[in-house]
Amino acid sequence: MSVRELVVLGTASQVPTRHRNHNGYLLRWDGEGILFDPGEGTQRQM
Repeated sequence: MSVRELVVLGTASQVPTRHRNHNGYLLRWDGEGILFDPGEGTQRQM
C-alpha cells in the first residue's frame, strides 16, 4: 500500500492574519508532493 499524507499549510480562510495564511494543502504520496490551492502567504513561506 502506498503512503499518503495530507498536510494543511494554512488555516485562515479568505482573510490572512499575522500568524495564519490562506488555506493551502500539500498531498504527499509515495515520496512526491502535490500542492493544492496555495494562497499568497503560503507560497511566500515556501
